[in-house]
Amino acid sequence: MPLHTAESCQLLSQSRSPWRSLRLLLAAGAALACGSMSLGQSTVQREGEGTRRAELNAMELQAFPADLLTKLSDWQNGAAPTPADWVGKPVLIFTWSDWYAPAKRAMTSAQKLSEKYSKDGLIVIGVHNPEGWADSAKPAAGAGSLLLAHDASGDFRKGLKVDQDPDFYLIDRAGQLRYADIKNESLDAAITEVLAEKTDDAAAIKDRLASDAKAKDAAARRTESLHADARFTQIPEQEFTPPTAEDFKTVKWPALPKDPNNPFAPVPTAKVAQIPAGEWFPSKPELKGRMVIVYFWSPVFNETFYEPMPFADQMQTQYGRDAVIIGVMSTFDNVNGVTLKDEDKDPAKLLKRMKAIAESRNLKHYLVADTGNAMLNSIADTTTGQTIFPFWAILSSDRTARWWSSPGSTSPWGAMQNVMENDPGIKARRAAEAEWLRKNN
Repeated sequence: MPLHTAESCQLLSQSRSPWRSLRLLLAAGAALACGSMSLGQSTVQREGEGTRRAELNAMELQAFPADLLTKLSDWQNGAAPTPADWVGKPVLIFTWSDWYAPAKRAMTSAQKLSEKYSKDGLIVIGVHNPEGWADSAKPAAGAGSLLLAHDASGDFRKGLKVDQDPDFYLIDRAGQLRYADIKNESLDAAITEVLAEKTDDAAAIKDRLASDAKAKDAAARRTESLHADARFTQIPEQEFTPPTAEDFKTVKWPALPKDPNNPFAPVPTAKVAQIPAGEWFPSKPELKGRMVIVYFWSPVFNETFYEPMPFADQMQTQYGRDAVIIGVMSTFDNVNGVTLKDEDKDPAKLLKRMKAIAESRNLKHYLVADTGNAMLNSIADTTTGQTIFPFWAILSSDRTARWWSSPGSTSPWGAMQNVMENDPGIKARRAAEAEWLRKNN
């Protein structure tokens, strides 16, 4: 199997950047990396990552920049609103381009939301792309409160840091931008939340969140004091009842990667990974109730392990309570266009080289030999004859791949956090450990 060919050079650069970004996030700390999670509003999911997401987070819970309304023109279904028209009313703003299918679907969703919630005071505003306004379909308001406008200059989009139609923004009853760039599946939850609030409650949300954060910090400090001498990675393995397959089906896992440049690509499905039966270094880890993060490498090529191994050590040290990081030694036909000799694919020689590498390093994570490529073949798309390098994958505790390197991959950090926070196996194991700590401290 080719690890990386000339045709996939561009994919190589794309696949490396998320993990390099993740390294920076690890260094900066989980609180900063999560961004919106620090607001205490974790049930509503946002889109975006990196610098743009951080900038959007900073805009949340601030007064909506009313001057942006003056950037819009050609209002339909009503006159241009003023901030005074919004007093005490939530406002949902969405951007759309009538020629772009996903954005047209968003228009349909927005119409339904307007009809569903206008009786409760929700105002919905659709803002069209600078291009194509004259020929765009402009639905009537119908039973809802649907206003449409043209962002002819594009300045409105720039002000809200719109990256790709459709983007959704929700303003609460106090005129604050409550949520910026909401995921479609979280729209109902976000709207229901702001509609349930009174104006005074919305205005006081920052103080309330600060108070909640202070209380959680105090509780965490009490727990830390109670378990000052406890080391989670040194807790004896505890018996616990494993979650059922149905428990895993009810979790909202990360979106599986799909190649955005290939509209005919099959819809990706979750893949059950095959844990290798080969030799482990420095020992075989305990996987029960833990997520697994893997990378695939070959001892024949230094570039396949010089960078990933120190990074894997860092992750194992930081997340060792809930995650096991594994470097899976695999066999490839060529790397970077260089065809391997038969001796470079000999299992016995590969294993010998693997031992030498493992013994020369004080590894914090784990290595396993998989010269038959059982694990790689169970995750990677081998039909194209290409594998993006470096190839990483994230598995939940039931050994199902929930993220893997792909042109359509979202941030690996978001996938890691999702699995770590929602995995039923991790929750069950943690509950058993918490009970052990209670009894032994």
